This record gives sequence, C-alpha cells and structure tokens, in this order.
Amino acid sequence: MAAYDVLFPTVLRMSLTGSIVIVLVLLARLVLRRAPRIFSYLLWGVVLLRLLCPVSFSSALSVFRVINAPISIQALSREGTAFAPQGNAWLAPQEGLPAEGPSLLGTTGEQAVMDKEAAVRSFWSVQAVCGLVWLSGAAALWIYSVVRALGLRRRLVGALCCEKNIYLCDYIGTAFVLGVLRPRIYLPTALTREEREYILLHEQTHIRRGDHILRLLAFLALSVHWFNPLVWCAFFLSERDMEMSCDETVLRKLETDIRAAYSASLLNLASGKRVFAGAPLGFGEGNVKCRIKNIMRYKKKAALIAVPALALVVIVFVTLGSNPVRDEAKRGQQADVSGDNRGEPLSETEQIAITTPVMDQDMICGVDGPLLDYADERMLIFHDYFGLFVYNTEENALAGAVDLKAIGCQYTQGDAYCEVMVSKDGQTVYLHPLNIKEMYVYETAAQALTRQLYDMEGVELFGGLRATRDCVEPDYTVLRSADCVPLQEERRLYLESGSGMAADLYYVIEQNGEWVQFAKLFEPLPEQEPFGGESYDISPEEAVVIPEVEMLSYEDAVRRGTVREYDRETGGTLSGLGLGVWYSVEVDGIEYLYGRYDHDEENCSLFSWALRDDSHMLANGIRVGMTAEEALAVCPDMVRIGFDGEGYPAWNRSGYPECWTDAFDDMLIANIEDNEDNLPIFLALMLKEDRVVAITKYAPTAG
Repeated sequence: MAAYDVLFPTVLRMSLTGSIVIVLVLLARLVLRRAPRIFSYLLWGVVLLRLLCPVSFSSALSVFRVINAPISIQALSREGTAFAPQGNAWLAPQEGLPAEGPSLLGTTGEQAVMDKEAAVRSFWSVQAVCGLVWLSGAAALWIYSVVRALGLRRRLVGALCCEKNIYLCDYIGTAFVLGVLRPRIYLPTALTREEREYILLHEQTHIRRGDHILRLLAFLALSVHWFNPLVWCAFFLSERDMEMSCDETVLRKLETDIRAAYSASLLNLASGKRVFAGAPLGFGEGNVKCRIKNIMRYKKKAALIAVPALALVVIVFVTLGSNPVRDEAKRGQQADVSGDNRGEPLSETEQIAITTPVMDQDMICGVDGPLLDYADERMLIFHDYFGLFVYNTEENALAGAVDLKAIGCQYTQGDAYCEVMVSKDGQTVYLHPLNIKEMYVYETAAQALTRQLYDMEGVELFGGLRATRDCVEPDYTVLRSADCVPLQEERRLYLESGSGMAADLYYVIEQNGEWVQFAKLFEPLPEQEPFGGESYDISPEEAVVIPEVEMLSYEDAVRRGTVREYDRETGGTLSGLGLGVWYSVEVDGIEYLYGRYDHDEENCSLFSWALRDDSHMLANGIRVGMTAEEALAVCPDMVRIGFDGEGYPAWNRSGYPECWTDAFDDMLIANIEDNEDNLPIFLALMLKEDRVVAITKYAPTAG
C-alpha cells in the first residue's frame, strides 16, 4: 500500500477535527472582537496544533467529550470464536526447506484470485485515487510557492545591507521579512525616514514573535489540508489577525499618534498580491482595508480587558487542543477490575484478570501488519489489535496471551494509540494507551497482569528490533512485520502472513537467504475442524498411485504430448497472486499443469498433475470412471466438498487454471500424507455428474 494511501485517512480525520476547532475559534473571535488583536491571533495556535499534530494531550475539559468527534482511529476487528491460540504448531526440519515457505500457505485458490483482483483494483480504489489527488494538490501548492520565491530572490539581487539584518532594495514594492533561521528585513529604498522607523518596527515585531516560522507552519498545514475550505479561511484570517496585532504593537510602542501616516504608508505599499503563499511577511500584504479601519479606531486598552481575554484564550486552548479523558467507570469495566472500587481513580497497583483473545478465522492483520515486540533464541512477543501473544519457539506453543481490547489497548493508530514496550530480558511487557495516565504491566513468566500509574523510570527496554527490509530481501506478495530481530549465527526472526489473515501468521527464522525454522502461530480449534479430526485420512499406502506418476519438466512433456494454453480470462492468476499463463499437457493418460510467470518468462513450472483415464489405478482400486458411490465403498471416510467452500481445508484454486476446475461439479477428498514440510497433502476425486473423471492431489489452504 502506497504511503499516500495510508496517510490520507489520517489527514481526513485531522482535517475533520481541525474543521470543528476552526468553527469554534471563529465563534471565540466574535467574543474578542473588541479586545486587542493579539488574543485573536493566539487562538489560531490551537488550530495549527490540530492540523499538524496527530496526537494531543488529554483533559477532562475537552470539548470533544461533548461533541464526540472521531479524534482517534479504531482498528477494525470481527467478533467470533472460530480460532483461538493453540500450541500445536510445527517445527520445520533444518534441511530440505522449500524456497517459498509459508508465503503461499493459508490462501485458498479462490481467495488468491479475489486478492489478486483486489490488488489490481486497489491502485484505482476510491481511497487510492483520493490519496493521489491529495498528494498532487499539496505538491502543486509547494511548487507554485517555490517558483514565486525564486522569482523574489532574483529581484533581491543587489540589495544593500545598511545594518545587521536590514537590507535596502530598489526592485521591491513593499517591506517584508525573508528567511527562517536567519531572517532578513528588506525595505524599499523610497521610504521616508519616518516611514522607515515604524515599518522597520513592524517587521522586527514579526521576527521577535516568530511570525516568520509560524507562517511557514501555517502554509504547511494549508498544503496538507488544501482540500478543506475552512483551512483556507483560517489561513487568511490568521494572517489578518497577525498583521493587525503587529500594527497595534507599533502604535502602542510609538508615543505620537501616527495612525494617519501609518495608514497612508500601508495604502501606498499595498502589494496587491502575496509574494508567495508560504513566507515573506510583507508590510503591505493582507486585507489593507480592514487593517486601516483597525488602525484608525485603535485606542490603548486598559489592562483589565487583557485579563479576561487571556483567560478566554487559555480556556479555548485547553478545551479545543485536548482529547477527552476516557471515563473511569468505562475503563474499569474494560479492565475487568474486581472489587468495590471499580471506576474510582487509581491509587495503587491493581491486579487485572486476564482475558484470552478470541479470534475469528476471517480476522485480518492490522494495516501496519503484525507487530513484533521482542525475540530471543527461545521466545518471541508480538501483538496486533486482536491481542498480545508470547510464543515459545523451542516448544512451538503459545506461552501466554492477553486480549488487548479488554483493557482498551487495541488501538494501533490515533490518539488512543497503545505503545507496547518489552523489558530487556523479555520478562515484562508494558502497555500504555497514550490518552491515559496509567499503564498495564504483563509478566510473561507468571502470566500476571496489573494496572498502575505510568512510570518507566529505570526500566531497561529491549532494543534489538531492526527494520525487516534490512534483514531480508523484500517480498511484496506477503505481509510481513515491519521489524525483525537479529539472532545468533546471522539468523533473523520476523513474522509473515501469506494471505494477510491472522490465521495464516507464521514466525520465520532465516539464515543466508534460507528458512531454517518456522511455525504457524495459530491453529484451528480441534473440535471445530470441519471433518471431525482425522476421520477422513487415508494412509499413504492406501492412496499411492500405481504406477508412480513421473514428474515431467515442461520441455519433456511438450515432446511427448499436445500443449493446451489457457488465456488470462480462462486461466486466471497463478499461485502467489502472480500474473502469467497456464499450460496443460496430457501424456499417457496423465494431465500435467504448468504455469509461466510474466516476470520469469524463461521457466515454466509444474504445478499439479491429474489422472485422466482408467489406465492408472490407485493401490486401493479407485480409478477414473467409477461412480462416487463405488469410490465411497472403497474409502468410506472420504468427504464431499465443493469448489466455493470456506474454512479448512478448501480447494486450492491457485494450483489449477480456473476453467479446469470449472469443468467439474464437486469432489471427494481425503488427507493422504504430509509433505516434507509437515503440511497435509489431499487426494481429490473430481466428480462430474457423480462420476470420477479425474484424480489429483493438492495442498489445501485455510479459508
């Protein structure tokens, strides 16, 4: 997923929050219309905070407690009980590991096709298109401003420095400040001595207050939220308040009444247009008519006016700049705290009952992927919105788990983001939602959970995480954890899901480009297996093909049989969601299915084979041409399934052309053996009008 596709939803959320703040600031400005403009100018600071900062502090006075605006992003989850953490994962042998490993495991053929189509369409999805438009608009705004700034720089060639950071120039129409770290004041050479005095004071006030930096930040906010008309309104109104407050500062500092002369100079030096949207603070810029009106009616205000005005500004900052504190009673309920003090403020460490995560077989990993928090030679700790998990890599079993939703720590983005930190030795996990003052502490060995005030002083945290892209070669066909952990002997541990589903999540230890150890982290509940445990298994001795099928290369098969090519529409995608072409070659009653990827046009790989005539018989007597009833009389434990079923096992369409499987009605299946990676291999009797018309075997996938 492109960065703009990920960022744009966050920008929309911030823009919505900012719009609410802008409207309320506009109302507050009406109350302050008789007060000095500096107070109205200060109000825009909270708008800038909301538009540029995705997180904020919490307060019981937050106006969003009443408005209930979407100030944080909640990760999506599905309720269900089909999957739960189990300890029956498997360990791969040290040798003979496949080149691809679990990247293709756990993805049904049908799901693969759907995922591929979704991937092709995702670039042109509404969100992606909006993200591209947003990014293009922001870039255009900056390009325009940079071009205008370069044009201004050319006009400043030959400017004469008269003192410190003050320059005189013949080719400018108004005075302004230019620069960020070392701001300079540029004045037209035609100014009179009197005009130079108060205009220079005006520009120096801008620098002293840091207006040149604030305007750059305001322009940054405008470029990020350029699609929001309220942000444009805030940008220009804040500029007007800035200039008016600066005018009032000059009038207040000068003892004589210069309102008429000041207004005349302002009118004469009015630039008519901004030099460029993001920077120079020009004396003659902004709404000149409003500024002159404000200057002419200016009177020194009594200090008593400033006190309530400043109080209002502080109240606005607190109420609009903060997020609501979560209700204590609700927090107590989420944490399942026992006793009579539920909902009361936390006064000491409290023991929390641990709720085990409940997972659905259709639950997807979060947008950021599985989050690896800790790993060593025997244990790893990871989390996602659905839970925190401790996994023992020596025993290939989950050693502990915590339902993060039960303690309000399921958010992986937004203001309620839950930071997860692990101690250096991996014995303690610290869970801290950023919008509360407490944290949860989980002891991995004792499997104990407590709630206490946030305090990380003196805690040594695990620092072994590295970016996965720096550990292994990127593979964009799978979902991997953003971080990996280097282990001994140049090995790297990371998490991976070939389908993006939580049920297909593996840990992988890689060394020199080869997988030396890996295991599936979650397994289906035994009592929920759709075929009643192992009752549908057939021993390898009963299922072997006589004679044994010869594994022909594509070149050898072509020399002995006729090639049939399936186009993209009828063939569909290849395994791994790859684009390519399917081929079928029938040799001596066996149909071989090959695929050639577009990115590897030189090689054509064997995907599957199928018996197509009765010259090849299984050891138990099953052959092509038998009825389903006759086949079940030989192997009564075989189970009938369709091609569109879900769950486990499901038909692996990714190993066959779409039109090939479309030629059958349904099939009888049985688990006949496990391959070298301890994954099951299934026998499939392909049925047409209740008669066996082909016999094949395949590796099934989950859901």
